[in-house]
Amino acid sequence: MPLMQTIKRFCDETGLSAKFVRLRMDEGTIPEVPRENDKGTRIINLVELEERLKSNQVCFGDLVKQSNEFKTNEI
Repeated sequence: MPLMQTIKRFCDETGLSAKFVRLRMDEGTIPEVPRENDKGTRIINLVELEERLKSNQVCFGDLVKQSNEFKTNEI
């Protein structure tokens, strides 16, 4: 398992929308690798995300459900 991943790659693998993932990163639900500045590429910290999933701090099924609702409301 990689230690980190771009938003695009994460979305390709999970089916979540990039906008939804960015919003969840903004609120701290999906952990992010610290950036040097605000214009740097946002990278998902997969190690921390896996720890949160294992400890039930985050439920992937809930993220998928929320993402689907988010996509429906955007239309």
